[in-house]
Amino acid sequence: MFMETTRGIIEVEAFSYPLPGAFAVVLPILRKIGVASVIDLICPVAGQALLSHGEAVEALILNILDSQLRDPLYKVDLWAEQQHLELIYGQPANCFNDDRLGRALDAIGEHISEIETAVVSVALQQFNIDARQIHWDLTNVTFADTREESELVCRGYGNGRLHDRQVQLSLNATGEGGIPLRHETLVGSANQTPLGPRILADLQQRLDRCDLIIISDRAGFSYDTIAAYRRAKAHFVGPLQVREPQQAVMEAPLLDDFEELSYRSMNAPDDASRAYRTTLTIGARDDRKPRHEVDALVIHTDGRARDDAKARDKHIRQACERLEFISSRLNARRYARADYALGQLQKAVPAEVSRIVCWELDGVDRALSLRYWTDLDALEAAIAVQGRSILIYDLADETTPDEIFRMHKNQIQIEQRFRNLGSDLGISPIWLQKDNRIAALILVFVLALIVYTLLEMCSVRAGLEGRKYPKLTARALLEQMRGIHLQVVQARGSPPSRELRVSTEVRELVRKLGFPDPATWLR
Repeated sequence: MFMETTRGIIEVEAFSYPLPGAFAVVLPILRKIGVASVIDLICPVAGQALLSHGEAVEALILNILDSQLRDPLYKVDLWAEQQHLELIYGQPANCFNDDRLGRALDAIGEHISEIETAVVSVALQQFNIDARQIHWDLTNVTFADTREESELVCRGYGNGRLHDRQVQLSLNATGEGGIPLRHETLVGSANQTPLGPRILADLQQRLDRCDLIIISDRAGFSYDTIAAYRRAKAHFVGPLQVREPQQAVMEAPLLDDFEELSYRSMNAPDDASRAYRTTLTIGARDDRKPRHEVDALVIHTDGRARDDAKARDKHIRQACERLEFISSRLNARRYARADYALGQLQKAVPAEVSRIVCWELDGVDRALSLRYWTDLDALEAAIAVQGRSILIYDLADETTPDEIFRMHKNQIQIEQRFRNLGSDLGISPIWLQKDNRIAALILVFVLALIVYTLLEMCSVRAGLEGRKYPKLTARALLEQMRGIHLQVVQARGSPPSRELRVSTEVRELVRKLGFPDPATWLR
């Protein structure tokens, strides 16, 4: 186009280059925790590569946090071209092809623990995060590819379903902010319980402290886990699967003896929670091993009491309907045989209400009689203990029931991180053919999750508020970053003039977060 100036009419060319909006808030964190520099130190590239392994991984994390869709690796270079990544890394978009990214994954796949430990150490220090309370759980990552041979990907249960192809992902995260500390890619059929002692030892070594508090769900506790935690001088909090030896302890206290807790759920603020201090004895299957006495809280919550009552009433109704059905067919066809009728009756009443719904079968073949009834004393006893569960713990004596219960309820942090991986970061499915690349790419997703959670922590610390929620979430923050572009204007015979076009709202958010001007990151 042509413009009239004091020197006359000159020809001017103007270009607008869209940029990945996430870079304005993602690169400040990536550079602060040194993801690329750590990888380049541990995995230096050979020869004169245009991109280092660290830069390739950093760009892949930027893609994960910026892209609306989870594209396979062979499409990342198309995204790099559309988002003009050459303005950030100084290299053409075709440098981010799947072959280059694959070689970066091969390199970091040999040093997963070392890279993660170094990055986490820097993150904890740079952002002043308390890592004593650590939440732990497992989730599953499912696959959509058709490759059959894999030592890592196999059949397994996840989210209540049987998946033909999955891996298990173990994740530990801080109580403050839910920042990922350690992950491990496990075979799809891995069991959580035996992993506890080994994971604790690794965390103590990585964090250089032994007084950690491990908070887990029921699957994270066993006799051996408790023994290992105590030998290592670590602490724990978590629910216990109530079996016959613990049932009497849970049922013993009267509701009037419970202490009401200050905790209230945001979704049900009127529901009260109560606690009763006691102790439990945990024994091994091998009677020759010593028993462990552990502190415990019997917990009663109004919401759980309603759920227990609803589930019990449903089981009772279904059991009675089934018993009525059997009674109506007694002494006819197959139900004329005592052995067949007995077998059906034994399956008719769920174990949850077997003390409440009772039955008797009398007589011989073709002359059978069935009587069934509701044991009102057993029903009353069940009502008296509905809403109860048990938390076991090993903490300082001065720790209050309120503090213990809040630690347990904060387990939602790790559940939220799994939701972030599955929805916000789109970790599933993954299109890869080598197990080491699968493990390496999962590391990249975990590094992206670290950046994501640190961004949310920065938002909370800055007091940023969302439109719908009291805090501005990382996802909402990333959404608001869209629309950044670089405008380049050049008059013939003159050097180009560059201006980063950023909305006033975005500049204000970046300023409140304490991050540098986005133009800082352009080359």
